[in-house]
Amino acid sequence: MKNIDSIKGCRIDENHFDLEKYSTFYCKQDVRILREGFVKFRNDILKEFDLNVYDYVSICSIANKLFENRVYFPNGNLYDLSNKPREFISRCIQGGRCMLSDNIKQKSEKKLIADFDAVSLYSSAIARLYTLEGIPKVMKKKMLSTEYHMRHLFDDDQKEPIGEKFMSGFFVLIKITEIGIHRHFSF
Repeated sequence: MKNIDSIKGCRIDENHFDLEKYSTFYCKQDVRILREGFVKFRNDILKEFDLNVYDYVSICSIANKLFENRVYFPNGNLYDLSNKPREFISRCIQGGRCMLSDNIKQKSEKKLIADFDAVSLYSSAIARLYTLEGIPKVMKKKMLSTEYHMRHLFDDDQKEPIGEKFMSGFFVLIKITEIGIHRHFSF
C-alpha cells in the first residue's frame, strides 16, 4: 500500500484507493520507461552501427542491414537478387524441422524421454559455412550432369577458381522419383 500513498490523491481511506488514478499513474510510468529504453536502444544502435532504428520495421531487418554493411558489401562479390533468380534460389532454402520420430506421439511411463533443443544454430552455421559468390548464371544443358559437376567443383579447401575447378557451388532443381528406404525422419 506504500506505493498508493506515493500517488497524490490516490488513497480514499484506509482500505480503498482510486483505481483510475492508480492505473493512470502506472500507465504513464510504463510509457515513460518504454520511451527511455527505446531512446537508449536507438542511441546505442546509432553510435555502434550508424543505423537509425526508425528506418527499420524489426530487429531482424536491422540485423540484416548490419550484415549487409559488414559482410556482404565489403566482400565485393555478393549481389542482391531479384525476380526469377531470387525466386529460384529461395526455393532451395529450408527452415528448421520440429517433429518426433515417425511424426507420431511418443509416450513412456517407464523410461525418461530426453528433450534435445539445439540453440544458436543459425549463427554457428553462418560461421562454418560459405555463401556462393558472384552473379548467378543459368546452366547450359551440357552442364547438367553429375560428371560435369564433379569435374569442375572446387576441392574441399579451395577458395579461388583454379583451371578446371571453377565452380564453388550451384542451385539446381531436381526431381526425386523414388527413395526406396523408409527413414524415421522423412519430410
